[in-house]
Amino acid sequence: MFEEFKNKYLGKSVDVDNNYGSQCVDLFNQWNEDYNNCRLNCLPSGYAKSLVENKENNGILNYFTETTVDNMISGTVVVYGDCSFAPQSHVCFFIEDNGNGTYKALQQNYLDQPYVTIDNNPYTGIIGAFIPNQLLTEQEKENNLNNSNETEPCVQYLNLNPDVTDWNIYPMDVAPIVGNECGDVYPSRFGGLSYTIKGYTYDDVAIIETRDYGKVQIYIGLDIFDKFSITNKPLYGLVK
Repeated sequence: MFEEFKNKYLGKSVDVDNNYGSQCVDLFNQWNEDYNNCRLNCLPSGYAKSLVENKENNGILNYFTETTVDNMISGTVVVYGDCSFAPQSHVCFFIEDNGNGTYKALQQNYLDQPYVTIDNNPYTGIIGAFIPNQLLTEQEKENNLNNSNETEPCVQYLNLNPDVTDWNIYPMDVAPIVGNECGDVYPSRFGGLSYTIKGYTYDDVAIIETRDYGKVQIYIGLDIFDKFSITNKPLYGLVK
């Protein structure tokens, strides 16, 4: 499975969110789109390091099993914090150890290259490693340890804080910018509101289902992160 993924995207430019060009997180989320039918966010920092720092809330543990650096297998997702190798953090895929303190990595935006490459990366600076559950399942089946290939669904909830009076929402067929809104939701009236995230149209624009307007877009940018949260369980009244 990982070999197929590697061969499919090597040398190509991957930009799943059509935002900020081809970033390292785009390749990570290409895996999620191909095999998990979802995307995972990098909030609150906006950088790859939040995949680890906010792992309890961003959904990564639904589809990946956390492991240690010395137990990585081909296809393991590797996350760097801010370090000399990756000043603003980084995420890539482990391929194999080189035996000299480095390993081969499948990655994008390495040295600002806007396409997928295979490079030799250091281990220094790694803050987290996650094996895709699909790869663990295949390995376990080979060892006759587990015959199940089921994974839990990746369900995330957008929670709008109770101190927010109103929040613009946008139809699905327009750009989600001021002037295109179709209405508002009112978290403060209900002590906060929670919505199931149906997907994303941009990295900072989620899709939710509202009672009065149906499926809409809602902006959740880093500049307003103190007004909402994204969790694996709803914090307030869930709008169904």
